[in-house]
This record gives sequence, structure tokens and C-alpha cells, in this order.
Amino acid sequence: MTNWDAPPHRVADALWPWWIPELVWPRRRTIALVALFYAVLTVIWTWPMLRDITQGVIAPAWGVTQQDISLNVWNEWYFANTWHTGNLLLTQAIFYPQQLNLLRQAYGLTQLIVTAPMTVIMGPIASVNGVLALGYWSGAIGMCVLIYAITKHMPIAVIVGWIYAIT
Repeated sequence: MTNWDAPPHRVADALWPWWIPELVWPRRRTIALVALFYAVLTVIWTWPMLRDITQGVIAPAWGVTQQDISLNVWNEWYFANTWHTGNLLLTQAIFYPQQLNLLRQAYGLTQLIVTAPMTVIMGPIASVNGVLALGYWSGAIGMCVLIYAITKHMPIAVIVGWIYAIT
């Protein structure tokens, strides 16, 4: 047994607060196998997107409009081209020669930082598609781990994790 698979330090039952449930986390190997399974499901679920990852942006038929997706593509492109100048909140790319203040721009800074390398290498369309696929994958893993911690039943956790990710 390696250190990371060792059971965590246990608190004596008399010292454990009664209002906090004691959660059981899956082993790392199990999480890795589930992550691989969810990666395969994500590829199957988003297959046409992976074939044409740099050609078009996948968009659901409900909730998100095409304008929102187009704004995400522009945000990826603008961040990748201007992050090194420090000029993220002013642009002349829209209303040239005037400067436009982007203070109230709908930036997803976490998304932009995570996808900046992919935007530089493959372009903004591929990075937006990658974020959408990563959302399915990471949402499924997170929900699976949570449900397993509550129920201690891995098959149910895997099913619920995927249902959560695709809805």
C-alpha cells in the first residue's frame, strides 16, 4: 500500500461532530479509471466537434445562443493576443479608431487563463470547443466523486455523474 492509498487519519467517534457526515472517498486508481471512462463518453457525446474542432463551435439547441458562443470565441482570441501587453480592458479592435472600454465585458477569466495555451497553438475556436468538452468531463468526475462519497456505491455514482454532465 502506497502513502496516497493509505486510509486517512481517523478522529475518535466521541470527538467527531454529529452534524458532519463522515465521507468516504474513492481510491485514486478508481478515480483514474472513471476519468478515462468519462473521457471516452465525452468523445462519443461530442464526436462531430472533435472531427472539426477548429472549423466550428458546438452549441446546444437550448439555453446558449450563438451570439454567446461567438463572444466566447472573440474573448479567447483577444485575451491570447493582448495578455502580454497588459491592455485587457481597452481595445481598438471593435470601434477603430476609438478605444472601447471592456471593463464590463463578459470575460470568463478562469476559462481564458486555462485555455490561453490552446488558443495560441490551435486558435480560439478550438479552445472554446475544448472548454465545452472539458466541462462535460470535469462535471461528470466531480459529481461522481460527490455521489460516491455520500452513497459509497460506485456504479450509481458513475451513472449519476454522467447524467449530471449531459443535462
